[in-house]
Order: sequence, then structure tokens, then C-alpha cells
Amino acid sequence: MTEVLKDILQFMTAYTIIYPVFMSVGWIVGAICFRTHHAHKQAVAAKNDTVTILVSMFNEAELIEETMAAIKAVTYENLKVVLVDDASTDETVTIVKQYIEANHWDDCTLVEMPENGGKARALNFALTHYVDSDYMTVIDADSIIDPLAVTKLVENFDQDEIAAVTGKPIVRNRTTVLGTLQALEYVSIIDTIKRAQQTLFHKIMTVSGVLVMYRVSSLKTVGGFNPKVMTEDIDVTWRFYKFGYRIKYEPRAITHILVPEKLQGFIKQRTRWSIGGVEVFNQNIHWVLRQAGTGTKFLMLEMFFSHLWSWSFIISTLDFVISVFPAHDFKLSVPIMFIYIFMMVFMTAVSLIRDGGTSKISVRDLFVWPIYYLFYWVINLVCSIKSEFIVLFTKKSTGTWVSPDRGV
Repeated sequence: MTEVLKDILQFMTAYTIIYPVFMSVGWIVGAICFRTHHAHKQAVAAKNDTVTILVSMFNEAELIEETMAAIKAVTYENLKVVLVDDASTDETVTIVKQYIEANHWDDCTLVEMPENGGKARALNFALTHYVDSDYMTVIDADSIIDPLAVTKLVENFDQDEIAAVTGKPIVRNRTTVLGTLQALEYVSIIDTIKRAQQTLFHKIMTVSGVLVMYRVSSLKTVGGFNPKVMTEDIDVTWRFYKFGYRIKYEPRAITHILVPEKLQGFIKQRTRWSIGGVEVFNQNIHWVLRQAGTGTKFLMLEMFFSHLWSWSFIISTLDFVISVFPAHDFKLSVPIMFIYIFMMVFMTAVSLIRDGGTSKISVRDLFVWPIYYLFYWVINLVCSIKSEFIVLFTKKSTGTWVSPDRGV
């Protein structure tokens, strides 16, 4: 083995070890600063701005009535609701019609698409033909929106360049270890990352499709949603940036969601997210490097270094298995293990304190936290590598829906 190759392997090993620690420190510091800034922010009062809540549906018979009840409880006054059914094959349409009629819900409109074309196409159709409000809130059909969420989102549109504000999802199904792990992930990692990104870069990687409010005029300016990509929310986020718009994260606006409770469904979901990230990287890397501001460049670099870490981990692990392990020439680094454990405990504690009980993390949930961070990094690694190969060699967007695993 040449000296150059040895140096490369040593660098990869060091990068594999240091990168998670470096990112965790950045996330913690950024999240703490976000909280301090947000606590003293002067909220803009929501006055006469009109809002449409838009829900796209496909085979949601088991869930849609609960979702509609939550929407009906939203306290915002100037509110309309549009439900778009993308050619469901179950009783979704019948249930929706019965609920609207039984509750005399005059401000709720049901739109029936003639054929299944996917979430982005359904949203675009409603945006063009049924949305005439100032803002449009998009939620998923299994998203139980908080009554005050719309008000909290509207308060953030205090400048014309703000195109979207995204809220905070909270996992509500925790009957399995996988569901509990995701509940911890959403409150600790996902929430923390969004706070840190907004603090450090004044931008976030992506809005959350389960709860996001768009300025309708801005959304139309960028051409609505792209039906040819895997994740329309990630794609539209970066098109906003390309047009010079801003996006905010509002953790006070919450919605309760269902997550996959089977490993196969979970891997499928995360791979889809990762594919969306790779697509965005490929489509935007040139203009980001040439024209984008510093914050946008750092966001793109964060995405790049995350994928680089996945490959670095694999190569370092193979080198360990081939060279170090057979020779029994390895030692457990106590300082490194201590740093990992300390960062894990500290980040979890900060996240729970910052959450303030909103996510209702119980003592029972905390029993799985020792394996939580290992779970997070390993899953990201697997999905990152898988998504790269899919985008490069096999991925074809069909635009149609497949009912996800939601743990119900």
C-alpha cells in the first residue's frame, strides 16, 4: 500500500470520526441561538390575510375524517379549505362528502381529479383553479393540525421576500420501537437542524410537506410544484432560493403526524427523501456555486459533506475489516467514545428542554435513546448511498401515488 493511499485512508478515518461531532456542535449552538432570538421576536399580528388549507388525498379513508375534524377546529378566521382527491380507489370521497354535508361546512371544497397523477399535479390543479387567497397552507392527509398553527405561520410573513414558512411535525404513533425512535428524531435532530440552519445560514434545507404555508403569489412566480421530481417540497424550496425568496421555520406551529412503523416502509420513505436531496443537488449546484449567497452555499456544502461522510464511513470500515481487525491492531479510543456519549446526552437534553413538553416525550420513550444516534447516522448512510445509485442509474419519476406505511 502506497503512502499516498495510507494518508487518504487516515484522512477518511479522521473525517468519519470528526464529522458527526462537528455537526452536532453546530446544530446545538445554532438551535440555542435560535431560541434566544425567537423568544424576543416581535410577532406580526395576523389581520385580514386570507388563507386556504390545501390537502391532497389518495386512499385516505381510514384517516381523512380525523384530519378534517382537526382542520375544522383551526381558529383562524379568514380560512377556506380545499381537499383534492387524486382518483382514490377506496371510500375517501364518500367519507369526505358525508362529513362536509353533516357539518354544513360551506367553506370546504372537494375536488375530484379524473385520474391519478401524483401529489404535485393535484396541488398545482388546486392552486390554479381553486386558491384565490393570500396564503396557502399545505398539510398531508394524516396530519392533525394544531388549532393555532395557521395563526403562528401567518405571523411570520412580515417581509415581502418571505415565500414560505414551515411548521414543526410531532410524531403521534409510538407503539413500536421504530415509531419511538422517529419521535425522538423529530424532536431532537430534525427540529434542532432546522433551528440551527435558520440561525447560521438564514435558510433551511427544506420545508416540511406535512405543514407549510406558502405566499400564493410567490408560489405562482416560481411555477408551482414540479410533478417530475420525487419530493415536491424539497424542490420548491430551492426554486424559491433561486428566485431570491426567503423561507422561515416556525416551531410554534405544530402538527401531529403518523410515521412508518415497519422497517421496509421507513427505509422507503427516507430513500425518497434522500433522492429528493440528490435531485436538488444535481439541479442547483451550478447556480449555487456561481450566483447564490453565502448561506445557500453553506446549505449545499452541508448536503455534499453528508454524502461524503457516508462514503468515508464505508471505506474506513472496509479498511478496518481488511487491515486492522485481522491483525488485532486496534484500540477502543476512550476519549472519542466519551465525546460521542457526551454529545448524545447533551443534545438530547437541550432538545427536550427546548421542546418544552410539546412533543410529549415520556420516560418510556427515553429508554431507547442509547441506540437513537446510532440509528440516525446508519439509516442516513444507507439511504444516501442507495439514493445516489437510484438517481444515477434507475430512478424514473412516475408522478403517481403509492399508499405509504403510516403505522395504522
